[in-house]
Amino acid sequence: MAVLAYVPSRYARRDALRYRLWLILLVLGSLFGTLVPGLAVPVAAQNTGIELAAGAAFSGMYRPGAWLPVYADLRNEGVDRRVEVRVGADGGPQYAVQVDLPGGGQKQVTLYVYLPAIVASLDVFVLDGSRELAFAKVDVDAARGREQLVGLLSASGSAPTLPPRLPNSSPLTVVPLSGADLPDNALGLSSFSSLLLDDLATADLRPSQLAALEGWVLRGGRLLIGGGPGAERTLSGLPESLRPAAIGAQRLLPAATLIGAGAADLPDLP
Repeated sequence: MAVLAYVPSRYARRDALRYRLWLILLVLGSLFGTLVPGLAVPVAAQNTGIELAAGAAFSGMYRPGAWLPVYADLRNEGVDRRVEVRVGADGGPQYAVQVDLPGGGQKQVTLYVYLPAIVASLDVFVLDGSRELAFAKVDVDAARGREQLVGLLSASGSAPTLPPRLPNSSPLTVVPLSGADLPDNALGLSSFSSLLLDDLATADLRPSQLAALEGWVLRGGRLLIGGGPGAERTLSGLPESLRPAAIGAQRLLPAATLIGAGAADLPDLP
């Protein structure tokens, strides 16, 4: 039986090589992103000089229907740029700010993101026009049902222990905070139903933080002030409108007045 062998011409071999090359490019494009003129090249394939580190305030905890501060730390190892930082949930509203970023410079920007529903993460982009320079994903954690978030700001190791539930059975989740965690805008506190300040040096807070705290209270937030030896330190830096009481000079009272007749032999107590 005769076997006929097909020997392609040099043009056919060249066309076959081109065809195989296009197949390889199509496979790579489907795996790593479409390389089409006018579309953003994947960040991993670029040398943009932009570094991005992003995170959410309050360990990402928020209440649906509230605003959450999101921080973006930018570093530029390349040329001077004016970039856009954009934050939002996949398919949700996006919030953006323009940032001038000189070469060799660093900046931190804060964006307040409204989260109407439960989401698991937020996307943070750094863009130059339509070109993506950097990307980060930030995990967030939404309160469920009637769960109430309470921020606890305490400088002491003996902060008060709060009950796990309110009398109406609403669960309480305590979010430990420091003074540095307080945002500069009242919207950033909207996830909290209450804030408890215990032995906190409020005199060290920025004026913008105090204004945000005052604005949050005016919008219905409940501010609780811890007592004890640290109460004066907590009250000292608060605006007059947030001071529920003034602390006067310390006085000694007979123990019997505080405890009862059985303590008549005890020394006076402050």
